[in-house]
Amino acid sequence: MIRIKVFAAIFIVYSFSFSTFSCKSGFKNGISEIRSADSATIIYYDRPPDNRFFKIARIPQLSSLNALIEDSNSGALKGGSRCETYGKIYFYRGTEQVYIVYFSEGNCSELSYIRNGEKYTVPMGDASREILEKYKTLAREPLSRE
Repeated sequence: MIRIKVFAAIFIVYSFSFSTFSCKSGFKNGISEIRSADSATIIYYDRPPDNRFFKIARIPQLSSLNALIEDSNSGALKGGSRCETYGKIYFYRGTEQVYIVYFSEGNCSELSYIRNGEKYTVPMGDASREILEKYKTLAREPLSRE
């Protein structure tokens, strides 16, 4: 009888701890942190997947990226992808980096992110593709520090 009570007590404590920490993280198959961002920077690689040469588009008003934010928070699949990364989006709140979302283009249009050491991918919708194409035309090379 004592073993059952001890087991039950351990189970209750474990269940409470797990649910408490899960709720604090805000993770429900997405990256809810980007919803609290106020700006973003999109980096487009010149020669994907080589990320040494790139162009940057700064996005001061995050409302223009709503479709990307919604796609990033929809039904993610755990596991890697064989798609080449064409660039990434840094989401910011103030001067603090919130999260990074990677994107692929062409036949393999998807968004991906890394959470707790695991890669998650989501299909990219048409609206998200249009947003990335729009800002790609506005992207510029970074300023030299010379």
